[in-house]
Amino acid sequence: LLPDDRDAVLEMGTADTLIAKLSSNRHLIVRPLGSVRRFDQLDQDPLAAGRMLNVGAVLEGQVQRRADHVHLTARLLRVTDGAALWTGTFDENFTDVFALQDAIAEKVAAALSMKFDHDEQRAMQAGYTRNADAYLLYLQGRYHIGKVTPSEIHAGMDAFRKAIDLDPTFALAYASLAEAYRRLPITSDVDPKDAFPLAKAAAQKALEIDDNLADAHSVLGWIAFWYDWDWAASEKEFRRAIE
Repeated sequence: LLPDDRDAVLEMGTADTLIAKLSSNRHLIVRPLGSVRRFDQLDQDPLAAGRMLNVGAVLEGQVQRRADHVHLTARLLRVTDGAALWTGTFDENFTDVFALQDAIAEKVAAALSMKFDHDEQRAMQAGYTRNADAYLLYLQGRYHIGKVTPSEIHAGMDAFRKAIDLDPTFALAYASLAEAYRRLPITSDVDPKDAFPLAKAAAQKALEIDDNLADAHSVLGWIAFWYDWDWAASEKEFRRAIE
Protein backbone atom coordinates (compact mmCIF):
# COMPACT_ATOMS: atom_id res chain seq x y z
CA LEU A 1 0.00 0.00 0.00
CA LEU A 2 1.06 3.58 -0.53
CA PRO A 3 1.68 5.39 2.78
CA ASP A 4 -0.96 8.01 1.92
CA ASP A 5 -3.50 5.26 1.24
CA ARG A 6 -3.40 3.73 4.72
CA ASP A 7 -6.19 3.79 7.28
CA ALA A 8 -4.35 3.52 10.60
CA VAL A 9 -7.56 3.38 12.63
CA LEU A 10 -8.94 0.44 10.64
CA GLU A 11 -5.53 -1.30 10.63
CA MET A 12 -5.08 -1.20 14.39
CA GLY A 13 -8.77 -1.77 14.99
CA THR A 14 -8.83 -4.89 12.85
CA ALA A 15 -5.72 -6.21 14.60
CA ASP A 16 -7.24 -5.44 18.00
CA THR A 17 -10.51 -7.18 17.13
CA LEU A 18 -8.81 -10.27 15.67
CA ILE A 19 -6.60 -10.54 18.77
CA ALA A 20 -9.71 -10.54 20.94
CA LYS A 21 -11.51 -13.10 18.77
CA LEU A 22 -8.55 -15.49 18.50
CA SER A 23 -7.86 -15.18 22.22
CA SER A 24 -11.28 -16.70 22.92
CA ASN A 25 -9.82 -20.03 21.76
CA ARG A 26 -8.42 -21.58 24.93
CA HIS A 27 -5.70 -23.42 22.98
CA LEU A 28 -4.20 -20.25 21.49
CA ILE A 29 -1.92 -17.74 23.20
CA VAL A 30 -2.11 -14.51 21.24
CA ARG A 31 0.16 -11.53 21.85
CA PRO A 32 -1.78 -8.38 22.86
CA LEU A 33 -2.05 -5.23 20.77
CA GLY A 34 0.53 -3.44 22.90
CA SER A 35 3.12 -6.03 21.89
CA VAL A 36 2.44 -5.87 18.15
CA ARG A 37 1.71 -2.16 17.73
CA ARG A 38 5.35 -1.36 16.99
CA PHE A 39 5.43 -3.66 13.95
CA ASP A 40 3.13 -1.54 11.76
CA GLN A 41 5.61 -0.29 9.14
CA LEU A 42 4.96 -1.20 5.51
CA ASP A 43 8.45 -2.70 5.18
CA GLN A 44 8.21 -4.73 8.40
CA ASP A 45 9.48 -8.31 8.06
CA PRO A 46 6.71 -10.39 9.70
CA LEU A 47 9.08 -13.29 10.43
CA ALA A 48 11.52 -10.98 12.21
CA ALA A 49 8.60 -9.64 14.24
CA GLY A 50 7.57 -13.20 15.06
CA ARG A 51 11.07 -14.06 16.29
CA MET A 52 11.17 -10.93 18.46
CA LEU A 53 7.79 -11.86 19.97
CA ASN A 54 8.83 -15.52 20.40
CA VAL A 55 5.73 -16.87 18.69
CA GLY A 56 5.09 -19.85 16.44
CA ALA A 57 3.04 -18.05 13.80
CA VAL A 58 2.29 -14.51 12.64
CA LEU A 59 -0.91 -13.22 11.05
CA GLU A 60 -0.10 -10.28 8.79
CA GLY A 61 -2.37 -8.35 6.49
CA GLN A 62 -3.35 -5.17 4.74
CA VAL A 63 -6.71 -3.48 4.93
CA GLN A 64 -8.15 -0.65 2.84
CA ARG A 65 -11.47 1.12 3.13
CA ARG A 66 -13.02 3.08 0.31
CA ALA A 67 -16.36 4.61 1.26
CA ASP A 68 -18.49 1.60 2.29
CA HIS A 69 -16.16 -1.03 0.83
CA VAL A 70 -13.40 -2.95 2.62
CA HIS A 71 -10.59 -4.89 0.93
CA LEU A 72 -8.47 -7.10 3.18
CA THR A 73 -5.66 -9.55 2.47
CA ALA A 74 -4.17 -11.77 5.17
CA ARG A 75 -1.48 -14.43 5.53
CA LEU A 76 -0.70 -16.76 8.40
CA LEU A 77 3.03 -17.52 8.38
CA ARG A 78 4.97 -20.13 10.32
CA VAL A 79 7.90 -18.33 11.93
CA THR A 80 10.45 -21.16 11.77
CA ASP A 81 10.52 -21.45 7.98
CA GLY A 82 8.21 -18.74 6.61
CA ALA A 83 5.73 -21.27 5.21
CA ALA A 84 2.26 -19.84 4.48
CA LEU A 85 -0.23 -21.81 6.58
CA TRP A 86 -3.19 -19.88 5.17
CA THR A 87 -3.83 -16.92 2.86
CA GLY A 88 -7.06 -15.11 2.18
CA THR A 89 -8.43 -12.12 0.25
CA PHE A 90 -11.73 -10.51 1.16
CA ASP A 91 -13.85 -7.83 -0.50
CA GLU A 92 -16.86 -6.86 1.57
CA ASN A 93 -19.19 -4.00 2.33
CA PHE A 94 -18.13 -2.33 5.56
CA THR A 95 -21.43 -3.37 7.12
CA ASP A 96 -20.25 -6.98 6.69
CA VAL A 97 -16.90 -6.40 8.43
CA PHE A 98 -18.06 -8.44 11.44
CA ALA A 99 -18.64 -11.56 9.35
CA LEU A 100 -15.29 -10.97 7.68
CA GLN A 101 -13.47 -10.88 11.02
CA ASP A 102 -15.28 -13.99 12.25
CA ALA A 103 -14.29 -15.80 9.05
CA ILE A 104 -10.62 -14.85 9.40
CA ALA A 105 -10.51 -15.98 13.04
CA GLU A 106 -12.07 -19.32 12.17
CA LYS A 107 -9.77 -19.90 9.17
CA VAL A 108 -6.67 -19.08 11.23
CA ALA A 109 -7.74 -21.50 13.96
CA ALA A 110 -8.41 -24.18 11.33
CA ALA A 111 -4.98 -23.61 9.77
CA LEU A 112 -3.49 -24.24 13.22
CA SER A 113 -5.57 -27.44 13.49
CA MET A 114 -7.85 -25.93 16.13
CA LYS A 115 -11.56 -25.26 16.32
CA PHE A 116 -13.80 -22.96 18.32
CA ASP A 117 -16.28 -24.88 20.45
CA HIS A 118 -19.78 -23.56 21.15
CA ASP A 119 -18.77 -21.48 24.19
CA GLU A 120 -15.74 -20.08 22.37
CA GLN A 121 -17.91 -19.18 19.38
CA ARG A 122 -20.18 -17.25 21.70
CA ALA A 123 -17.23 -15.60 23.45
CA MET A 124 -15.77 -14.59 20.09
CA GLN A 125 -18.74 -12.28 19.54
CA ALA A 126 -19.24 -11.20 23.15
CA GLY A 127 -19.65 -7.52 23.85
CA TYR A 128 -19.71 -6.52 20.20
CA THR A 129 -22.11 -4.50 18.12
CA ARG A 130 -23.63 -5.14 14.73
CA ASN A 131 -23.90 -1.41 14.07
CA ALA A 132 -21.09 -0.59 11.61
CA ASP A 133 -21.05 3.12 12.48
CA ALA A 134 -20.81 2.39 16.20
CA TYR A 135 -18.04 -0.12 15.53
CA LEU A 136 -16.02 2.41 13.50
CA LEU A 137 -16.34 4.94 16.33
CA TYR A 138 -15.17 2.25 18.75
CA LEU A 139 -12.10 1.59 16.56
CA GLN A 140 -11.36 5.32 16.48
CA GLY A 141 -11.62 5.47 20.25
CA ARG A 142 -9.26 2.51 20.72
CA TYR A 143 -6.78 4.10 18.33
CA HIS A 144 -6.80 7.39 20.24
CA ILE A 145 -6.49 6.02 23.78
CA GLY A 146 -3.62 3.82 22.63
CA LYS A 147 -1.54 6.99 22.20
CA VAL A 148 -1.87 7.65 25.97
CA THR A 149 -1.75 11.46 25.93
CA PRO A 150 -4.40 13.65 27.59
CA SER A 151 -5.81 15.05 24.34
CA GLU A 152 -5.86 11.63 22.65
CA ILE A 153 -7.53 9.94 25.63
CA HIS A 154 -10.28 12.59 25.64
CA ALA A 155 -10.72 12.16 21.87
CA GLY A 156 -11.10 8.43 22.45
CA MET A 157 -13.65 8.97 25.18
CA ASP A 158 -15.70 11.19 22.88
CA ALA A 159 -15.67 8.43 20.23
CA PHE A 160 -16.78 5.80 22.76
CA ARG A 161 -19.66 7.99 23.93
CA LYS A 162 -20.85 8.47 20.35
CA ALA A 163 -20.63 4.71 19.77
CA ILE A 164 -22.75 4.11 22.87
CA ASP A 165 -25.30 6.67 21.65
CA LEU A 166 -25.66 4.64 18.45
CA ASP A 167 -25.80 1.30 20.29
CA PRO A 168 -26.55 1.48 24.03
CA THR A 169 -25.92 -2.29 24.30
CA PHE A 170 -22.32 -2.04 23.01
CA ALA A 171 -20.58 -3.50 26.06
CA LEU A 172 -17.05 -3.18 24.68
CA ALA A 173 -17.55 0.56 24.17
CA TYR A 174 -18.52 0.94 27.85
CA ALA A 175 -15.49 -1.15 28.86
CA SER A 176 -13.15 0.97 26.74
CA LEU A 177 -14.68 4.15 28.14
CA ALA A 178 -13.94 2.75 31.59
CA GLU A 179 -10.36 2.03 30.50
CA ALA A 180 -9.98 5.60 29.26
CA TYR A 181 -11.21 7.02 32.58
CA ARG A 182 -8.82 4.65 34.38
CA ARG A 183 -5.86 6.08 32.47
CA LEU A 184 -6.60 9.73 33.24
CA PRO A 185 -5.12 9.96 36.79
CA ILE A 186 -1.94 8.18 35.68
CA THR A 187 -1.38 10.06 32.41
CA SER A 188 -3.22 13.35 32.69
CA ASP A 189 -3.03 14.58 36.30
CA VAL A 190 -6.79 14.12 36.77
CA ASP A 191 -7.88 13.76 40.38
CA PRO A 192 -8.51 10.05 41.13
CA LYS A 193 -11.70 11.03 42.97
CA ASP A 194 -13.03 12.45 39.69
CA ALA A 195 -11.93 9.70 37.32
CA PHE A 196 -12.06 6.34 39.08
CA PRO A 197 -15.74 6.41 40.12
CA LEU A 198 -16.65 7.17 36.50
CA ALA A 199 -14.40 4.33 35.34
CA LYS A 200 -16.09 1.96 37.81
CA ALA A 201 -19.58 3.01 36.67
CA ALA A 202 -18.73 2.44 33.00
CA ALA A 203 -17.15 -0.95 33.72
CA GLN A 204 -20.15 -2.04 35.77
CA LYS A 205 -22.47 -0.97 32.95
CA ALA A 206 -20.43 -3.11 30.54
CA LEU A 207 -20.77 -6.09 32.88
CA GLU A 208 -24.53 -5.58 33.17
CA ILE A 209 -24.62 -6.24 29.43
CA ASP A 210 -21.97 -8.98 29.34
CA ASP A 211 -20.61 -10.35 32.62
CA ASN A 212 -17.93 -12.33 30.76
CA LEU A 213 -16.15 -9.25 29.38
CA ALA A 214 -12.52 -9.50 30.48
CA ASP A 215 -11.83 -5.85 29.61
CA ALA A 216 -14.33 -4.61 32.16
CA HIS A 217 -13.20 -6.98 34.92
CA SER A 218 -9.62 -5.85 34.34
CA VAL A 219 -10.59 -2.19 34.82
CA LEU A 220 -12.38 -3.04 38.07
CA GLY A 221 -9.27 -4.91 39.20
CA TRP A 222 -7.10 -1.84 38.68
CA ILE A 223 -9.59 0.44 40.42
CA ALA A 224 -9.75 -1.85 43.46
CA PHE A 225 -5.95 -1.92 43.50
CA TRP A 226 -5.11 1.75 42.90
CA TYR A 227 -8.14 3.54 44.34
CA ASP A 228 -9.94 1.33 46.84
CA TRP A 229 -6.83 -0.46 48.17
CA ASP A 230 -8.96 -3.56 48.33
CA TRP A 231 -6.48 -6.31 47.51
CA ALA A 232 -8.97 -9.17 47.77
CA ALA A 233 -11.43 -7.49 45.39
CA SER A 234 -8.61 -6.61 43.02
CA GLU A 235 -7.38 -10.20 42.93
CA LYS A 236 -10.92 -11.47 42.38
CA GLU A 237 -11.49 -9.18 39.38
CA PHE A 238 -8.10 -9.94 37.80
CA ARG A 239 -8.65 -13.68 38.20
CA ARG A 240 -12.09 -13.30 36.62
CA ALA A 241 -10.56 -11.38 33.71
CA ILE A 242 -7.96 -14.11 33.19
CA GLU A 243 -10.67 -16.77 33.36
